[in-house]
Amino acid sequence: MDEKTKDTLLRFARQLGREAARQLLSWRGRGEASLKRDGTVVTDADRAVDRWLCEAIRERFPDHGILSEEADTVYTGRPLTWVIDPLDGTTNFALGICYWGCSIAVVSHGEPIVGVLAMPELEATFWASRDGGAFLDGERLGGPARGVSETNSVMALCSRSLRYLDLPMPQKGRLLGSAAYDLAAVAQGIAVGATQVSPHIWDMAAGWLLLREAGRQAGPLLPGVPDPFPMVPGLDYEDRIFPLAAGADEEVLHKIQNVVRIRPERAERIDAWAAAGWRVVRE
Repeated sequence: MDEKTKDTLLRFARQLGREAARQLLSWRGRGEASLKRDGTVVTDADRAVDRWLCEAIRERFPDHGILSEEADTVYTGRPLTWVIDPLDGTTNFALGICYWGCSIAVVSHGEPIVGVLAMPELEATFWASRDGGAFLDGERLGGPARGVSETNSVMALCSRSLRYLDLPMPQKGRLLGSAAYDLAAVAQGIAVGATQVSPHIWDMAAGWLLLREAGRQAGPLLPGVPDPFPMVPGLDYEDRIFPLAAGADEEVLHKIQNVVRIRPERAERIDAWAAAGWRVVRE
């Protein structure tokens, strides 16, 4: 893909992120929260912003595909497809906790080439383009991860990491409640690593690119997990999960992968996910 086209997509994705953030902020304190079929939370804000994003993309790029958590979950394989999560961290949003945002990615032939994560409560916007670097509000990301010492640095964990896994890493665990932001935190260097037990493709598409363009590493958290990219045409991603580990560098990533163990009481469920091709088996 030529740089001009990629820059056009990135500029539009950033515009979408800014407007989605504004709309989400306007929904604070109103609207209804409910449970979806998979037991996760959805709000009126998710649905409204999802509809607006899809309409805006179709108006500007009618020939592009769209894969959305709240609407179209089948990847059609169009050469350029938008992968969006209108509100990542919905439980945080519903409870008034600040870690939530809008994740927007563009994939070309199934591989992320543009990623934007707008976190309005933090007044932070991350973006990346393939071979163009990763940025936070204009500051290029990369370099050593932060931490006073190995035991006084941070590992970003999802809630299922605590329930499903033994992870004897020396860092301090933090549950931020947003999969996309967990990956962005590693890209930024405020977390040295992250684990996600059951992320979907829209949770990770923008964050995956942020990691790679910041010089970080990402890979399967558990044996047998397929690579999320390139995406597979015709696949319904609604129930597909990709247990993921991220590290500030290759050493951290490999350490996570080597030490992680499944808790015995959760082994049957994770085995069922694996046997089903890493589809979610409902609890």
